[in-house]
Amino acid sequence: NSIQFDFPTTGTAAIIKQDGNVGIGTTSISSALSSSNKTLKIEDDDGADIRLVHTGGIDFTLGVTNSNTAYIWNAGSHNIIFGTAGTERMRITSAGNVGIGTTSPSKLLHVKTAGVDARIYSEDTSGTMILGQSVNADVWSTANTAMRFATNNTQRMTITSSGNVGIGTSTPSAIVEIKDAAAAAPGTALKVHSVQNSAAADGLVFIHSEQSLAPFTALNVRQDGNGD
Repeated sequence: NSIQFDFPTTGTAAIIKQDGNVGIGTTSISSALSSSNKTLKIEDDDGADIRLVHTGGIDFTLGVTNSNTAYIWNAGSHNIIFGTAGTERMRITSAGNVGIGTTSPSKLLHVKTAGVDARIYSEDTSGTMILGQSVNADVWSTANTAMRFATNNTQRMTITSSGNVGIGTSTPSAIVEIKDAAAAAPGTALKVHSVQNSAAADGLVFIHSEQSLAPFTALNVRQDGNGD
């Protein structure tokens, strides 16, 4: 037995089967609610939602608020899983950790891949910034802008778009420029330490190679203080 709602021109509009299953626009009902090319719309001035509750404790809600905010909400201590092509792609654990490529994220964001690059990729009109690992570990910018490195919310090193590296300066005028900006007292701007036991070991060597002849050493400072 069933209750059926029909219209003369469009045929069956809705049907309620004896087992409680409901069909909208279809008489082939295979679940609690079946629809054929129809849109289910729930509307209210105070917001609306669809709530799915399992007697085991899962309480899941998909809805909108009266302030035009859409939300996905899991009130229970359970995971939310996202998948495509029948495969899990991402999950949010009950602790709030997000896992991409892993079902057990141990950090706030845990990305795991097998055989492919794991990268954070940002793109805008001025270029792209890539952090990650391909064959080598990459920190890569395609934009014609400088790359800055900072600690304690203070800029420490700059690589300009032309490739100059500045330590202690944001405008290096040479391939490498090191500047000690401390004004209170003189400090050590560059320190080279060699662990070689030989007194004649080279501690710092500059080699001039832009010659048609064999490269030659322009400056050599040995550990014993001698050198050219």
